[in-house]
Amino acid sequence: MTVSAPIPPPASRALIFDPSVPSERAALEAWRERGAIWATHDTLDAQLDQLIESRRPALRSMAAEARAGVFRSARQEIFAETPPGHFGRWVLYPWSGQLVRLLPPGAFHELRLDRNRNKITSAEQAELRKVTVGVVGLSVGNAVALNIALEGACGHLVLADFDTLELSNMNRIRAATHALGLPKTVLVARQIAEVDPYLSVTLHPEGVDVENLDAFFDGPPRLDIVIDECDSIDVKFMIREHARARCLPVLMDTSDRSLLDVERFDLEPDRPLFHGRVRERTGEELRALSDDDRLRCLIEMVGGEDLSTSMAASLMEVGSTLCTWPQLASDVLLGGASITHAVRRLALGLSLPSGRRVLDLEVSVDTIEEEAVKEVRAAGAQVTGKPLALGDRILSLLSEATLAPSGGNTQPWRFEVEGEQIDVCLDGMRETGLLDVDSIPSLLALGAVVDILCIGAAARGHRADVRWRPLPERSEVVARVVIRSPGRAEDDVLAKLQPLVARRHTNRRTASSLPLRPAERDAIGEVAAPFGVGIDWIEDSGALASLGEILGQAERIRALHPGLNADLAREISFDPAGEVFDAISIDTLEASELDRIAYRLLFRPDVATRVKATGGGDRLADRSRAELDNASAVGILRAEAVNPDAVLQAGRAMHRAWLEAERLGLGFQPVGTLPLMARLMNDAESCPFDAEERSALRELEERLGRIHPGLAGGAVLFVFRLHRAPAPSARSLRLPLDAVAKVPGEGSG
Repeated sequence: MTVSAPIPPPASRALIFDPSVPSERAALEAWRERGAIWATHDTLDAQLDQLIESRRPALRSMAAEARAGVFRSARQEIFAETPPGHFGRWVLYPWSGQLVRLLPPGAFHELRLDRNRNKITSAEQAELRKVTVGVVGLSVGNAVALNIALEGACGHLVLADFDTLELSNMNRIRAATHALGLPKTVLVARQIAEVDPYLSVTLHPEGVDVENLDAFFDGPPRLDIVIDECDSIDVKFMIREHARARCLPVLMDTSDRSLLDVERFDLEPDRPLFHGRVRERTGEELRALSDDDRLRCLIEMVGGEDLSTSMAASLMEVGSTLCTWPQLASDVLLGGASITHAVRRLALGLSLPSGRRVLDLEVSVDTIEEEAVKEVRAAGAQVTGKPLALGDRILSLLSEATLAPSGGNTQPWRFEVEGEQIDVCLDGMRETGLLDVDSIPSLLALGAVVDILCIGAAARGHRADVRWRPLPERSEVVARVVIRSPGRAEDDVLAKLQPLVARRHTNRRTASSLPLRPAERDAIGEVAAPFGVGIDWIEDSGALASLGEILGQAERIRALHPGLNADLAREISFDPAGEVFDAISIDTLEASELDRIAYRLLFRPDVATRVKATGGGDRLADRSRAELDNASAVGILRAEAVNPDAVLQAGRAMHRAWLEAERLGLGFQPVGTLPLMARLMNDAESCPFDAEERSALRELEERLGRIHPGLAGGAVLFVFRLHRAPAPSARSLRLPLDAVAKVPGEGSG
């Protein structure tokens, strides 16, 4: 009589060997001698290169020789004291005889999940590895468990199913035909091990029942999240009863319209099972249910009103022309994705209230909706071109005055005209944004407006008599300009500047530039000096590079701050330059196609919030870095004091410096909002920055002071870049006069 030995359970775990440990090297060799290894795969060198690149993305743009040096030193750092031949792990898959060399666990997870960043940050990934998830039912649960493993959404999986793989399962379970008859727990465990051999998995191949539910829930390790994908009505009730008793959340995906049910027993320990859709029953009552009663109970759980048309029709055929309810691979895989997303939110403590979600592919894919076009910036004044009742001289003077520069092309001016008298007003209706601190940028613009009026009058043989802030009772009137005849002899110099007014423009190109010549620097300083301001210069290439980094980091803070981001969204238009009258067309930014896409994404508040939360956005500093790397010099316009009169005079100085740069053939561009952001931060009443932003801005201020003392003081009014570059691709337009001028008896535009 022959007594046969019991058949051992099929292998479900990969065998992992650390070659730096002698006993594990010997164990691996024993497997070789047994002929258990059919193929060996060693791609460790490539994995190391990818790991190093993932930690240093800039490597891809480095020269080959420098790149090779970085790789050598990085490898030495990774190997530490381990000989290269003993580094990593050997992983044997007994069911296939495949031996694979991999990075050790920490580096393996870092590289395998590198493409998760920053949809899932490294810190979030570390939190997810602390979580244990249990899955009951491994048909739909196969997609759930695999998707969780692929995404790295947990650190331990507990899987339960008593069933084996059948051919009719293979319309929705990815498996080879040679796996038919394999326990579903073993199938999933092998699939997971072949993706991540280090992920800890516990199997319950007997499924779950009254006898082992405590062990399933309490482990070790104890479950944090429970996923119900089983078919048994009895087990569905028992899972929820045990989860509720332990205050654990339960997730369930119904593979029809991807109905996702969330039951937060962790937050609502008295919550009724199945959202109260069905009467709670005892185990004895459940066992006594007939097949028809079970089907009715199932429909109550799912909700007949939530079923798709095809599923509802199919359920009527169960037991007649269908053995059981249908399931499609597309629905099952979508369920795996939605459950994984829910697991991640639960594990990270994000909001996920109890209730049902419907992710209906028939609605989402089969229905076409007209795309709504959203305008991200506020609508500007209507462009009408309506004629004004003005004399030719005043009309031409005002037309030139509107060519003045203003931050974001906001044009914060309004003209009130009576005869030969022009009141230049600060238009409170214009949207100037948070950085218009103490109206400094607006007053600089109005100072330039007055300067153009003076130049225009001189060019026409007249003179402009200017009274600054003439009406104390009307603070919005910053200057009263009266055009008189004849002109003054000393105005001849002004008259020669008039052709430059129309030529003046902002040049944001970043072509490599030669240094500023001393004569050029002196000429620009001389034209600004009569207005009581000085210009400090930064010309050293190293200092310019450092300044670009500092200003770039400030721009990052600006772009990711909710209020300042909204201001930017109003300031930059995606319309062609020929159609934008009161903002900056992206055409004038010399933006690449990638930059244009990035701006569109950045102006989505949810995107900016996410980038800030993950500590990202370094790319937002690239433009400032490039601009300063390619500068001939940077000028810092500063005043002894900062008050409206001084700022208005500084506006005239800014305009004269700009015209002189134009005469010299130099590109001129305002750069860096850090001085304004620092001023805004120091305003106790209106500071919009949080503690982290304030700390970062103070550090940037200190770094500025180390580059140049003039940049650290509160008297900095304007910073500009000079460079030698081709003409810009496009120039900003201006609002027509009827939008900014008012004549007695007429409405203002």
